Amino acid sequence: MSEHTITACLPCVEVVNTDLVVEIRADGNKIGTLTVSRGGLGWKSFRDQQERAFDWEQFDRLVQREFGER
Repeated sequence: MSEHTITACLPCVEVVNTDLVVEIRADGNKIGTLTVSRGGLGWKSFRDQQERAFDWEQFDRLVQREFGER
């Protein structure tokens, strides 16, 4: 199993005008970057040119589809 390292660049205040940026690594190799904003989430794989964006409603539907409703 890979050892995952997460590095976050956290703003000192509520996320308003600056996104929360989280870098994800597996065994020392960057696998992607997660951004969190008031508008939603973004995922950019290390090999992608563009970020894949989800608003919060899209993210909720994705989680429900993957894991089912509670």
